[in-house]
Amino acid sequence: MAPREPHASSTSHEARPSSAEEPHPSLDAPRGIIPPLPTARRLAVDPPSPAQQRTLRQRISGRSTPPPDRTSSLLLSGGAAGAVSKLVTAPIDRVKIMYQVSPSRRFSLTAVVQTAADIVRLQGFMALWRGYSASIMRDVPYAAILFSTFSIYEEAMCGWLDRSADVLTRALAGCLCGATATCLTYPLDVLRARFAADTSVWASNGSAGTLPKYSSYTQGVREIAAKEGLSAFFAGLRPTLMGIAPYSALSFAAFETIKAILQRHADSSAPPGQRGDIPVMHRLVSGAVSGMLAQTSTYPLHVVRRRMQVRPSEKRGGYASTWHGLRKIYAREGVAGGLYKGLTLTMLKGPLQSAVGFTVNDVSKRALRHAYPVVPSLEEGPR
Repeated sequence: MAPREPHASSTSHEARPSSAEEPHPSLDAPRGIIPPLPTARRLAVDPPSPAQQRTLRQRISGRSTPPPDRTSSLLLSGGAAGAVSKLVTAPIDRVKIMYQVSPSRRFSLTAVVQTAADIVRLQGFMALWRGYSASIMRDVPYAAILFSTFSIYEEAMCGWLDRSADVLTRALAGCLCGATATCLTYPLDVLRARFAADTSVWASNGSAGTLPKYSSYTQGVREIAAKEGLSAFFAGLRPTLMGIAPYSALSFAAFETIKAILQRHADSSAPPGQRGDIPVMHRLVSGAVSGMLAQTSTYPLHVVRRRMQVRPSEKRGGYASTWHGLRKIYAREGVAGGLYKGLTLTMLKGPLQSAVGFTVNDVSKRALRHAYPVVPSLEEGPR
């Protein structure tokens, strides 16, 4: 009798298993050898294209090359510049604001020295830095936003206009970064002005009409909000923007242009194939010149801004608008004693603050650039 053929449903090693019951490859593989996973189970990941590797800043500017500095490095460098420059110039700013917001007080260098001496005698040496904590709360984020957005705006301008950095792109970027930083930190600037403008030291010498004094920043915020409303934290924003736009445009355009000239001179003096280094003193002088030019051009708007911050309502001696303030100050106090009141101190403080700020920002950026170089295929941020 012929042997009986096995039924199709019977189990046999020769029978082809269904796809649902496919055995693991390791069962049929020789011992000691691990076979590869089935093709269907493999993870196929295509390498990212160059367009996918670009950072957000590259997409905004339209450039294929990565920026020289990380955004986090720009923020840290700008914050350091704001902290150091404010620490150096805080006493000058303290006395200057007292004269700016007091129309009846005559300004002179002798009077300034006497006022500073009265502050030290009656309130202590550290009173010269009164409002410094509020200044740091405002100036550190302000400078961080200012310097970082300048680089980002400049990259975007050069990409959109398809040109290398020049006076035009630097001026436009400076104008935009100044407006951006001002709008984001303005309430802190109002609080700083209220504390720095405390004139109780003059009242102790027989003067009248002192401004409200707050014992703490929390009390100051509460009293301003309760008595004057939240709009008081934005009093003087319009003249501030009118002043900060040309100020930032002039200061950044002047500093970066002078620095570019110095860099070309340093490169020509360096060995072939190497990039020259600008001395720190040259950076300080460049910052001082740019600060002096920008501060002198926009100073009257600075005076109106301070008075509107400290006295936001017309009933307290404030102004209905920027132009109303300019006309009123000119009519009552003149040019030298009103619109440019305190300019002597500003010519000492402004160039010094600009010189220190620009220099600290540049040196910090260069240090962070070496410590955290940009990796084109990775997103920005310190690793």
